[in-house]
Amino acid sequence: MPSWWDSISIHKDLIDIGFDIEPGRDHPSYAFEHHLGGESYVYIKRKDDKRIQKAPLVLPPECISIRTQIDQISDVEVIWEPTKSTSYRRFPKLNGNESQYGYAANIGSTSGLGNLINVIKDMQSSKPSIKNVEFEQEVIMKESLNQILYGPPGTGKTFSTMEKAVQIADSEWIATTLNGLDATERRIRIKERYEQLVKDKRVEFVTFHQSFSYEDFIEGIRAKSDEESGSIRYDIEDGVFKQIAKNAQRSTTSGKNLGISTAPKVWKISIDRVGHSPIRESCFEKGEARIGWNATGDLNQSYDERSKDEQAYWDKLKSKTHATITSFHDGIEVGDVLLCLKDMNTIQAVGIVTSDYWFDADAADEDEYTYAHVRNVNWLFKDISLNILPINNNKRLVQQTVYQLDRISWDDLVKLLKENGYSLPTRTESNHHAEARPNYVLIIDEINRGNISRIFGELITLLEPDKRKGGADERSTILPYSKDPFVVPDNLYVLGTMNTADKLNRTGFIGGKLS
Repeated sequence: MPSWWDSISIHKDLIDIGFDIEPGRDHPSYAFEHHLGGESYVYIKRKDDKRIQKAPLVLPPECISIRTQIDQISDVEVIWEPTKSTSYRRFPKLNGNESQYGYAANIGSTSGLGNLINVIKDMQSSKPSIKNVEFEQEVIMKESLNQILYGPPGTGKTFSTMEKAVQIADSEWIATTLNGLDATERRIRIKERYEQLVKDKRVEFVTFHQSFSYEDFIEGIRAKSDEESGSIRYDIEDGVFKQIAKNAQRSTTSGKNLGISTAPKVWKISIDRVGHSPIRESCFEKGEARIGWNATGDLNQSYDERSKDEQAYWDKLKSKTHATITSFHDGIEVGDVLLCLKDMNTIQAVGIVTSDYWFDADAADEDEYTYAHVRNVNWLFKDISLNILPINNNKRLVQQTVYQLDRISWDDLVKLLKENGYSLPTRTESNHHAEARPNYVLIIDEINRGNISRIFGELITLLEPDKRKGGADERSTILPYSKDPFVVPDNLYVLGTMNTADKLNRTGFIGGKLS
């Protein structure tokens, strides 16, 4: 590690290489203001002419846009957290704060300082793209749900966007994890966290191109081959935007003490037949959910690992039954919500899934009515009668044993339960909505290369902050294929990226914001 220079050493070296201080800025209460030419300035911390040892050089805020490039300069170490002072008069204010801000840096050699100055001057010559967008998105990140990031090719936009997505989705992790890390380790940790957020479906990435359509982005009809009849059927499939919007919509911070996941899926399940059922009563008593079709064998074994009889039994089942069994085995996850059917309009039990799937071999050996496919469940409510049509778009429940109720969120269910006199434990109710729901991020790379009107359709209006769910002018629309009502949640951020050279292409988005 180089021996870092103090403030006076950097000040003198800048003068030696031709960058004197601004006239009239020599009072001890001011920071040294060095003019680099044009609109480029840097500052050196100063305190009554005493030498400042810790990160004395302050860079302009827009340097965040070329962070990767700066981090590769030898003998330069930037602390990428805002440092504020009213002395940095040429720099903008931070989120309405009275003080201007920049990023403080350590310098270890004349060559390192010279290379840094050249990079800053090159960046400033690329305005307005960097200043108007990369800097602006840094300042307004907390309140802007829709942003476009752009800059010249090769300036690290991909990593900067990745870092921005992590910052939006998990700001607490950024604040508590990255302090003290060098540039290489910081980059590795950010990439790891980004990949985990993608795995958790809190961040999605899509690239626009000329053939990208509304059907790819929102929802569309897809042709599929029916395995049984060999005929073609047409299914409605969610696009990437609709799917992440649904995930964001069902996210919650309530019910954590009950084992609820961050974004629980809600499932309808039928345990045995309608009416009195010893099997269902046993499940409620033991804290389980069970379904039949025991002769398939243990679903944790692959098809080839099962016996010939089990394979033959599976093969003769219909595709809808395959879908039901598969949903119970690997569609349902720990922390999801189960609603046990009472009739086509009402449910009789609400439970939280507490275990992965397991196969009860002893039950399978008894008889076909014991139900051997099992999930452990914490049944919060039993023997109730709750009409869920109001939160299921007035759609009645169907006979299929297991399927996802993707119109219903946990928060909507909690509200309906309370309205009907069913109260969750006090701790859960008091904490309900006490914290903000987790943020979700959709990254749209090359956003200008798609036909925006064609891809977004009627949803372009719903993206506006006041039109989103909970906004002052909340709006919804009926989607053309599924006929479901759709709103854009207020915890979904949209980040578009494009090259500076393309910024005036036909996107229709001005000033670096999707609005």
